[in-house]
Order: sequence, then C-alpha cells, then structure tokens
Amino acid sequence: MLTVHLRLAYYLKIYNLIEKYRAMEQNEIITLYIFKDIMEATLAVDQLKANKIESFLEDTSASGLNPMGGVALKVFFNDREEAEKLIEEFKN
Repeated sequence: MLTVHLRLAYYLKIYNLIEKYRAMEQNEIITLYIFKDIMEATLAVDQLKANKIESFLEDTSASGLNPMGGVALKVFFNDREEAEKLIEEFKN
C-alpha cells in the first residue's frame, strides 16, 4: 500500500513539473500545493490574499486528480515563487 502512495506522489510531482513548464510562457493557473483538509487550505489562501497574491481552491477528489482526496491550492504561474515562500512560512 505504501508503494502505491509513493508512486502516486511521484506521478503528482511529475504532473506538477510538466504543468509548470507548460505555463512558463503564459500566466496560467498551476497547482502549488495539495492540502489534506479544507481548513488548512483556507488559511493558506488567506495568507496569500494578505500578501496580494490571488489563489483558488479545487477539490482534487471531485475532479478525479487525486483519488486520496485533498484540496489543491492554485495560483497564477507568475506568482509561484512568492507564493511558495509564503506557503513554506505558513506550514512552519
């Protein structure tokens, strides 16, 4: 069972890398992070909003992207680096 979870995490990481490269020339919306619950994801959105970074939430289990469930935090590609720093601070 752990192997399945590791493979899924690996494929999600590759998917996110492909998504980031595809968005490089455009200001597309990318998945920055997948949270386990809506409360933590909402707090992260509030943190980004306080720093003037627009973000969105998507239920990954409903969209079929993640059978394990979770809430995807999405941002514009151009805001990615700043948003990553803020989310790292938020998680710590």
